[in-house]
Amino acid sequence: MKLHRIKVGNTSSHALILLHGFLGMSDHWLPFAKQWAQYFYVIVPDLRNHGQSPHSNVFTYEAMVEDILELMKEENLKTATLLGHSMGGKLAMLTALKYPERVKSLVVVDIAPVAYKKTYSRQEVLLKKIATLDLTLFRTRKEIEKALIAKDANENRYMQLIIKNISRRSNGIFTWKFNLPVLLDSIDEIFGFPESNTSVSMPALFLKGKLSNYIEPGHEEVIKQLFPRAQIEVIKNAGHWVQVDSPAEFYERATVFLTSTMLQKK
Repeated sequence: MKLHRIKVGNTSSHALILLHGFLGMSDHWLPFAKQWAQYFYVIVPDLRNHGQSPHSNVFTYEAMVEDILELMKEENLKTATLLGHSMGGKLAMLTALKYPERVKSLVVVDIAPVAYKKTYSRQEVLLKKIATLDLTLFRTRKEIEKALIAKDANENRYMQLIIKNISRRSNGIFTWKFNLPVLLDSIDEIFGFPESNTSVSMPALFLKGKLSNYIEPGHEEVIKQLFPRAQIEVIKNAGHWVQVDSPAEFYERATVFLTSTMLQKK
């Protein structure tokens, strides 16, 4: 599948591919992409069924891995560094496990290579809330925001990001950019993770939000088994959306790792 993408930076620099999470889109990474463009050739795709990329009834991590390989082929990239949040982090990990020769280094934001119970996730709650909303009944974005915004200030920040997924058709009707029916049917797939007995040697940084429970102590053993060179660092005052809750510290930690591993030989 040919993914829509944003590209910034010098094409002669090492490639950094940023992978958004569930219900995300490439625009969410743009502020960081512009900063990292001084070091890297940064590519930010919309994953299938998200943003401006094509929709498909097939929505598995394996299919998305092949999408990333196709993107790299189109961009003439032999290797790249992958950075992903949540679902995007799982996609980055699986790509590295299946095609280690194509991944120079890895940054995973607040997710582990494990299957989660659906009760874990705020995303499922938000998705169900979104699913009950008939966008055809609204005339303005403000009306939609009012219907979605909650009393929880933290949830409001995440919802503002999700609202960016709204587009307006030529007939004036609002619609979601993401493929809502398929995403609803794919919850089990997104919470899961394909089993792997592979161990890969590229440098890897796992950034955990201190206020998040997505990377628990028991998960660290699994991370180390699959990624023996993994560093696990905690960012205070951050929940699951680390880059939203603590953007300055997230950028600093990730940049130190990225710029150091960029110079290492594989």
